[in-house]
Order: sequence, then C-alpha cells, then structure tokens
Amino acid sequence: MIIYLSTKSSLETSHVWGAFDFEGKDKLGHLVMYTVLTFLLLNAVSFRQKHNNRWVLVIILSFGILLGMLLEGIQGYFLVDRNFELLDIIANISGSFLGYILYSVINKKS
Repeated sequence: MIIYLSTKSSLETSHVWGAFDFEGKDKLGHLVMYTVLTFLLLNAVSFRQKHNNRWVLVIILSFGILLGMLLEGIQGYFLVDRNFELLDIIANISGSFLGYILYSVINKKS
C-alpha cells in the first residue's frame, strides 16, 4: 500500500482522502501508514519469536526509515508529478517510532 500510494500521482490518490481535505493531510497519511507498518512488522516478528531481540527492533525501525527515504528519493528524481519533501521523511520516521511505542504499550509485560 505504501509503495503503491507513493508512486502514484497526487491526482490519482486524491480520492483516498475524500471529504478530509486539509493542509498537511499527506503528512498525516505518512505518519499513519508508517505507524501501521512498524506495528505490524513488530507483531509479526514477536509472534514468531518467544523473546524480543533488540537487533530485530533496530532492523525493523531501520527498514521503515530507509523505505521512507528511498520512496521520497524516487518521487523527487523519477516521478514527474511527485516531489521530494523533507517533512514527508520526518513524518515517516515519526510514524515508525510511533508504531514502536504503540507496540511497546500494547505488549507491555505486567
């Protein structure tokens, strides 16, 4: 979903927001998508492992961050109707960390 939406023109993806038309809506989209991505990856890995490994966390967070940077680079250099935006990368990184925080809160051991 992230790759699909990142490579489509803004005109093709405008229907995704429907009635929610406000300034910075794409930043919210970045934040939510990367939160969900990181949260789901952490849950998938923890389901397969009995213990949490700090390296797995580093790899998953790095994956989300690098994916966001790569897709922004592709938008800036290879896609005509899309632009590179530093605030999108910040939203992606924030979403990745928010996904980790959400995962940690939900899976906190008593």
